[in-house]
Amino acid sequence: MSILNVNQIQPVGSGQTVTISAANISAGSATVTAGTFSGNLSSSGISTFSDTVNVGAGKSIRLYGATSGYSDIIAAAGSASTTFTLPANGGSASQYLQTDGSGALSWQTVSTSNLTRGTAVSASGSAIDFTGLPSGIRRLQVTLDAVSSDNNYHILIQLGTSSGFVTSGYDAQSAIVYSATGSVNSSAGFIIYSTASSATHSGIFTFNNNNGNVWVGSYSGANNQAGTPYIGLCGGGRVTLGAELTQVRITFSTSANFDAGTVNVFYEV
Repeated sequence: MSILNVNQIQPVGSGQTVTISAANISAGSATVTAGTFSGNLSSSGISTFSDTVNVGAGKSIRLYGATSGYSDIIAAAGSASTTFTLPANGGSASQYLQTDGSGALSWQTVSTSNLTRGTAVSASGSAIDFTGLPSGIRRLQVTLDAVSSDNNYHILIQLGTSSGFVTSGYDAQSAIVYSATGSVNSSAGFIIYSTASSATHSGIFTFNNNNGNVWVGSYSGANNQAGTPYIGLCGGGRVTLGAELTQVRITFSTSANFDAGTVNVFYEV
C-alpha cells in the first residue's frame, strides 16, 4: 500500500477539484490532522462519515453563520464522558430541550401557568371530595370559607390515591393559641380544631410534596364562634401515601354534616 505524506492538498483556481478514491482512505488507527478545513464536504462528494470524528482536547467544532460570525461547541475540561442523543424531530415552537439525566434529549413544553383553581363546592353532607386531580402535583391547598357544621366536631382533611382515601398513618395536630386554649391530635387525617358547632372556619391548609409520596401540611385560619374570632387557629402534620396523590376529602373526626360555607382546592404541578 502506498502512503502519501503531504502538508496540504488544495485545488488551485476557481472550480478545481481534488478527488481521492474512498477505497484509499482508511480510518483504522491512523490520525488525520488538519489546521483548517475550508469548503463543503458534500460538494466534494463526501456526505457521510461512517465513523466517529474526534476533535482534540480543548478544541471546538465551529459552525459558521450564513453571512458572518460562528458558534463554537467545546467539550467540558473534565474527564467524565457524556453522550447526548438528540430528538428524532425538530419539536414545536417555544419548546425547550430537556435531558433525562442520562444524555437522552427530548423536546418539552413550558407550562404557561402552574397554579390551577378547582370549582368551589358548597359545604354540605358529611364529606366533600375533590377527585381526578392531575398527576405530578407538588403543592395542594384546601381553602375553607365560612364553613360550619351541625355538630361540634373537628374537621379532617384526608389525602387519597387511585386506591382510595388514606385514613390512617397521619401525624397531625391542631390548636387554638389565642382568646382560648385547646388542642387535638389525629392519625386519621390532617385535623382542624373546632370550638363549637356554631363556629365557622375560614383559612387555608397547604400541603407540600416533600419527596416521593411524603406530604407535609400546615394550616392557618380563624374559628369564629358567635361573632368572637379565635384567630390563633393553627395546625400541621405529615403522612406518607402509598402512591401518587389523586384526590382529597374534607370530612369530620366524628359523624357530622356541613351546613354552610364553601370549600375549594388549588394545586400546582
